[in-house]
Amino acid sequence: MPFGQLTGTSIKNIIPPMGIRIISLIVFACAADKELAKACLKTRKLSTILFFASVGIFILSNIVTYVVPKIY
Repeated sequence: MPFGQLTGTSIKNIIPPMGIRIISLIVFACAADKELAKACLKTRKLSTILFFASVGIFILSNIVTYVVPKIY
């Protein structure tokens, strides 16, 4: 049986949106091994920067698309 029919819920209700998942990863601990922890922190920092940059681009594009035309 598919997952939704078996429990009455869907996968969408269980898997949080990506933004919440990325923000929650900021507080999780990395590996105890120093090399793995360094790689984990570097990757986490890059993914956080990319996430907030994409949110900024999204907000800017919405302003340009919907707000600026109403002004002119």
